Amino acid sequence: MRLALLVLLVGAGVASAQPPDSSTVERGRHFFSNNCGICHGFNAGGGDKGPALNTGQFKHGNTDADLQRSITQGIPGTIMPAINLPADEVRAIIAFLRATVVAAKAPSTGNAEAGEKIFRTSHKCADCHSPVTDHGLP
Repeated sequence: MRLALLVLLVGAGVASAQPPDSSTVERGRHFFSNNCGICHGFNAGGGDKGPALNTGQFKHGNTDADLQRSITQGIPGTIMPAINLPADEVRAIIAFLRATVVAAKAPSTGNAEAGEKIFRTSHKCADCHSPVTDHGLP
């Protein structure tokens, strides 16, 4: 995964040759959730107000500088406000977004039927949570 993240970062025009460490990505997840998740979805998959940010394609620029500008200055003509965050928090959010893109593009492995069985029968997951699927499950 680190190699995939490095390729993604280099392809996105990021100057750093080192992928962010997992603690930076986790901090970014926290900052993103607290500041951006209400509009963009808490895992950057999109929400009622904001687009998905886990695709790697950003309408207002794909470089870290573009993302930093969009976060801190907002996007004129849209509902995206300027968000006053310390620079290290913005960098962590960007690291989280980059890592989320890698995770979203990673091939899914596992056994969907076994997962559904666990979801529906173990620990009463389905009592509180609804599955989000593309194969017709309720």
